[in-house]
Amino acid sequence: MMNKVLKYLFLVSGLALIGLAAIRFMPSLKIEDDSEVIGEADRETGSSSVPVSTSSSTISLPSISLLPLSAASSSATSSIVLVAPASEVVASSAPVAIPKASSSSFIIPVPFTSQAPLGEWSDERQQDGCEEASVAMAMAWVNGEKNIAKEEWLARILALSDFEEEKYGEHRDVALADVVSWMFNDYFSYEKVAIKPVASSSDILKELERGNIVLIPTNGRALKNPNFKSPGPEEHMILIKGYDYKAEQFITNDPGTRLGENYRYSSAVIFSAIRPYETGYKLPFPKTLVREMIVVEK
Repeated sequence: MMNKVLKYLFLVSGLALIGLAAIRFMPSLKIEDDSEVIGEADRETGSSSVPVSTSSSTISLPSISLLPLSAASSSATSSIVLVAPASEVVASSAPVAIPKASSSSFIIPVPFTSQAPLGEWSDERQQDGCEEASVAMAMAWVNGEKNIAKEEWLARILALSDFEEEKYGEHRDVALADVVSWMFNDYFSYEKVAIKPVASSSDILKELERGNIVLIPTNGRALKNPNFKSPGPEEHMILIKGYDYKAEQFITNDPGTRLGENYRYSSAVIFSAIRPYETGYKLPFPKTLVREMIVVEK
């Protein structure tokens, strides 16, 4: 009987020792009541122990490799871990979209000249040379020219005016059709030019967004440019080469002033100022207003 009791005591003691050893060496389970814990990133591997907050405890999960957002440009997917309430864990591997930074404005690099490059406004060919200057700038852009001297600009404007006078008998206030036919097609032998209607300012913007530049005929006084000598020109052509989306402004090369490079007009002002005119010297505007523009492709 005594032997049985001793065996029973040894058995109970052995089981107790085994239980203590199991508790001592088993993996620890970290529990923190009603708290949130953020795992610290591993400095060497870049992994992180990501805890999951539950309604009653926080349990450390196995390490999950995390990709920074900057890596999305070189990797199509990025591991994403979402922590949901009530211990719901949602893990997904989904494409990370990196939105392109949209430009607030753009300018097509068209070189600039005023219609009187050296300030000789008393010369009638320069005083009425807005069309010639606009066409000269457009063709310089077509040919990829840069850093053109003022003297060279002057020579080009005068040569174009003299050509029109000699061949067609007029160089002042040249109508759109004659700008295309006489200057682009005949003088420069350039054909990638078209006259298009302007129903709204967005028609101009669409051409610019296609990479084209635009020449528009205006009632210059409606532009209200403070740099014009009062009261300003009535028949006046300008070149449009860019747009500012935030300010809703067209960016122009306005040859009517030496300060006309990158000159900005609101889209509303540009549209209301468009006024095609006839070839001649200070002829009245046509009674019927048909808004049109010259589109130049490269």
